[in-house]
Amino acid sequence: MPTRHKLTTVPPPQAQHGECREMTPSVRAPGGGQPYGNRRSVIDLGAFLLHERDRRFTPVPAPRADARVVHLPPGPIEVQARMRSPSGWTGHLILDGLILVHLDAGRAHTGWLIGADDLVVPSDLEELSLTAASRWKALVPTRLAVLDTAFTERAAGHRKLVSALVSAAARTASWLLAKSLVTASPAVEERLLLLFALYGERWGIVRSDGILLKLPLTHELLATLCGVRRPSVTMAIRSLQTSGVLTRTGSDSWLLSHGATPETSARHSCWPQYARALGLTAL
Repeated sequence: MPTRHKLTTVPPPQAQHGECREMTPSVRAPGGGQPYGNRRSVIDLGAFLLHERDRRFTPVPAPRADARVVHLPPGPIEVQARMRSPSGWTGHLILDGLILVHLDAGRAHTGWLIGADDLVVPSDLEELSLTAASRWKALVPTRLAVLDTAFTERAAGHRKLVSALVSAAARTASWLLAKSLVTASPAVEERLLLLFALYGERWGIVRSDGILLKLPLTHELLATLCGVRRPSVTMAIRSLQTSGVLTRTGSDSWLLSHGATPETSARHSCWPQYARALGLTAL
């Protein structure tokens, strides 16, 4: 399998790191991981990123870098009300969950999915006319760490944490650049293949019969993400299912199969990139 992204779910945070000041019901990660237990209103982001998310780092004594946590239920997000800080801020790091960012202009429309470890600055979209009217929606219960002025002061001397946040911002930019490739294809089936390759490489779960993708991808949402109309997506999905490339295994799950025929792979010019992203040539 490719090593640049993990085809696994993001592990849940452990309760021993960070200060728990609020207890609410558990939620699940978008990839179908274990339920999250303590949903905290404050988190030590240094411990969370460097010790819980990435086991390569050995815990060392370091100043706490507490960040305020915003809990978002599924549904539209009022960016001004829910993703602002009175003391000013530099951005948000998504701790867990899944958010759709939707843009449209006339007949043009598109969307992005962002999830755990993405670093976003919603106000930056307001600086460009074409992105100023973006709409944000939490698809599942989601937690955001607020990177405000108070946090940046606490994190100023935490070199590894600052490096991790810069890396998160760079990965998010790369992720959105890869997403832009999806809408460049003139064929709807190839747009879907590229989209599933992108999501499968990041959020897929390896199985003997393919890559299982547990995301709430309805035909309507897939149309938004691919920049096409829903009927076109429905027809393309039906074709991919008939050829054995794709199977819908539940309302929120898709199986990206290993069993495509040579004729199927030859019909799609993006097939080498699709297979490489999902590690199909190695299975």
